[in-house]
Amino acid sequence: MEGQAPQSKKNRSMNFRAQHRARNHESAHADASAHAPEPADTAVRPLVHVGPPDMIETAGQLEQLIANLRDDGSFAYDSEFIGELTYHPRLCLLQVASHRRVALIDPLAELDLTPFWELLADPSIGKIVHAGEQDIEPVVRHLRRPAANVLDTQICAGFIGLPYPLSLSKLVAELTGARLGKGLTFTHWDNRPLSQVQLRYAADDVRYLPAAAAGR
Repeated sequence: MEGQAPQSKKNRSMNFRAQHRARNHESAHADASAHAPEPADTAVRPLVHVGPPDMIETAGQLEQLIANLRDDGSFAYDSEFIGELTYHPRLCLLQVASHRRVALIDPLAELDLTPFWELLADPSIGKIVHAGEQDIEPVVRHLRRPAANVLDTQICAGFIGLPYPLSLSKLVAELTGARLGKGLTFTHWDNRPLSQVQLRYAADDVRYLPAAAAGR
């Protein structure tokens, strides 16, 4: 019986995460009149694109987005995935932002993401992440080489005297003055359609990172 304890503990943890994810997912899809999304921060700030995110669901849209990001020279990146049910986390959404646009790439639309992984591995293009170790892991898995030219704002915050590890919302508030809404790390990102609450949360995960990285 003693040898089974670790497995039981693991199962309890997985069940808790699944239940927590289900509760958050239900809240994110609740009736809009009762649970309206928090208003987006629309103050004008350097390097912050305040428009709605573009949904990337076709190869042509992805090609154009990658061209835009290459022209910009750097961009913020994040991802949403579900990791408790499979050996490799199931990738559900990719978020990118530059001063020009904010975009959400849908991996469930059967896109070939190889060009995007190549972009993350390109040392000539800067990437900004926050606590991004798991977000850049697919690059190694798919290309057999690591992401390059990556700046992690959580690590950088520690070097400038801010608490470590610092959450994204606290980092953004400290460095840009923007206030992010309630987080939705645990929700069913693999269900479609995504709600307006989920879309806003996903976009805001990257929207302010270019400004935060520049200390603005």
